[in-house]
Amino acid sequence: MAHDGRVASVVDSRGRTGYLLVREWRGADRSGERVASVDLALVMRTGDGWEFSDRADPADHDTAAELERGVVDWYGEPLALTWLPADRAAEVEAEHFA
Repeated sequence: MAHDGRVASVVDSRGRTGYLLVREWRGADRSGERVASVDLALVMRTGDGWEFSDRADPADHDTAAELERGVVDWYGEPLALTWLPADRAAEVEAEHFA
């Protein structure tokens, strides 16, 4: 769970900017089997506001590799990531994801 709680600034292929929040968790499904998931929340600047979207991936998805590589495929749109330092990440999380 190397990326849990981290925030990155993002840029898409059209030059739009935003922020990505990563949450990793482990739990159990209805059968009691242990499962893991990576939840991603994205805000992108749109004109005078922000657009929110999210994605939840099972642990067997390639999300960890995407995060390590620094490029996330967001529904067909590549997002280049730059990880924020902890103090700036906390500010962004409070402003956009609280």
